[in-house]
Amino acid sequence: HPNNLESIDISSSYNQFITMAYSLHYLPPVKPSAIALGTIFNHPASLAIMAPLFGDTYHRAQRANSSEEFLKSKEAASAASAWGSSLVGSALQTYGVGALINATGTMTYK
Repeated sequence: HPNNLESIDISSSYNQFITMAYSLHYLPPVKPSAIALGTIFNHPASLAIMAPLFGDTYHRAQRANSSEEFLKSKEAASAASAWGSSLVGSALQTYGVGALINATGTMTYK
């Protein structure tokens, strides 16, 4: 019976959640300067892929009667969202690569 609460093992689910949360607690250290540098190189490549979106947005901005009208448009919101997502994604990707390099000892100096 789907409404039978006895069939749900809450303590087991809670323990699994806590275990997962503690396993995510440790994130390998990566220098912030390495993340910044990697993001600076990675972000333009991501933006180049989205050039058609930004080109359409630029043309829409030229056709708008006022800057306020354009800033309230869906195109402006979409372009800002794409730009921000790309920036965050580039930083996360850079962190991931740096964490893997640090965790595997690929770049150790003796």
